[in-house]
Amino acid sequence: MAGLLASYGVVVLAPEHRDGSVPRTYIGGPKGRPVDYKAISHVQSKEVEDARDEQLRIRLWELGLLNEALLKIDNGEEVSNVLSKDHKGNFSMFASGLDVHTPGKISWAGHSFGAATVFQFV
Repeated sequence: MAGLLASYGVVVLAPEHRDGSVPRTYIGGPKGRPVDYKAISHVQSKEVEDARDEQLRIRLWELGLLNEALLKIDNGEEVSNVLSKDHKGNFSMFASGLDVHTPGKISWAGHSFGAATVFQFV
């Protein structure tokens, strides 16, 4: 779906969440700090609710960063690359071209727990 939308010129962001819901990811790139998978039961309990709430907090923070970055890029502001503190992303070609300040121009979607995340985010 993301590829199809992008082929029509839609800016698509597909974040890799760092909440322990994927087999393994890294904060700071491949040489950064690993985040391992956290198995969470599907049987409802206080511990499961607490773990899902923590995942949701991380995901909402990540989406907030993405939204903030899109707005900065469209405004022509500098955005730091999260993989390298020394490297500044050059997104100047997108300045004033993303049309993200018009209400309804940013769409958020998710699958499964991603849908619950988006529901909370918007």
